[in-house]
Amino acid sequence: MFKNTAGDIAIFAYFSATGLPADGEAANISVNYAQDGTYIGTLSGTVSEDSAVNMPGYYTMDHTDEEANCDLFRGRPVCSTSGVSCAPIETYTQSVMRGTEGAATAAVWTAARAGALTDWIDGERLDLILDAILVDTATTLQAQNAAIYADTNAILIDTANMQPKLGSPAVDISADIAAVKVDSAAVLVDTGTDGVKLDYTETTDGLTLTVIIELMIAFAAGDVVKSTSGSDTILSYKKQNGSTNRIVITVDTDGNRTVALA
Repeated sequence: MFKNTAGDIAIFAYFSATGLPADGEAANISVNYAQDGTYIGTLSGTVSEDSAVNMPGYYTMDHTDEEANCDLFRGRPVCSTSGVSCAPIETYTQSVMRGTEGAATAAVWTAARAGALTDWIDGERLDLILDAILVDTATTLQAQNAAIYADTNAILIDTANMQPKLGSPAVDISADIAAVKVDSAAVLVDTGTDGVKLDYTETTDGLTLTVIIELMIAFAAGDVVKSTSGSDTILSYKKQNGSTNRIVITVDTDGNRTVALA
């Protein structure tokens, strides 16, 4: 119940003999009340039953703001039906924040909120505490920037002699690349290979470059099959898959090659 505020009170009616809830008694209930220990009279409100089926015995009665204008409210519900009693009511009222009282409370909260926000302003209490922590732990932004700057300079100094140089002298990578192009062009001129395209079909002693490479691979890494023919020994160097002879050498008993067939 709120002081000096209209509202409702709850009433419970029961059968005196059994204690069971008594329903259907809304029209037979009235409430005598007292304020701060002084009997006033009978409440002017209307009694209504909450629910005879779902809430039997429970009733609600409205009251005016004047009837609640006290600190201690006592109510004595009575039922005119014989054998039906009602539970007494006793409660201390509460104040409602409204009007000038609500405005005063709002002003207090506004001031408190403003004070909390002010603490975070640059140079105010909490800001100064945080600044002190940052200084003590050397974690201010300025300190971190200075450390990064120092580390960067150290890296630049340490790597100053690691920059690739090809020219004589080379200033940067672009100059180095230009120097390589000049040197490469000179090599092509000196060897007479400027503009010459490697031709895999050109022959040397009747062998193309492709055949020469196949012979070299067979001799170095191919399968070798040894056989005999009379007093001679035949060595057959095959492709790596062992399917084709690449080099066939016939040697005598002393190991001297007598015939080579490719």
